[in-house]
Amino acid sequence: MKLKLKRLAGWSFVGLIVLALAFALRPKPVPADMAVVERGYFRVTIDEEGETQVRDRFVVSAPLAGQVLRIEWEPGDPVEAG
Repeated sequence: MKLKLKRLAGWSFVGLIVLALAFALRPKPVPADMAVVERGYFRVTIDEEGETQVRDRFVVSAPLAGQVLRIEWEPGDPVEAG
């Protein structure tokens, strides 16, 4: 009987230590902003300058021989068939 009582007391002590550690290590609540919900327009703008960088350069070529001449037409020029 005394052995069971000692074993129960030991396991109770271990359980209390585990509960104390779990309580101490739980995540703390994060404060949040709160407001009243209303209907309306939502507009977000970002006014910043950006910069792009080319990571990989590729040469694109076709296995055809020939020349490409400069196009001398302007948008809106008339086009005829043939």
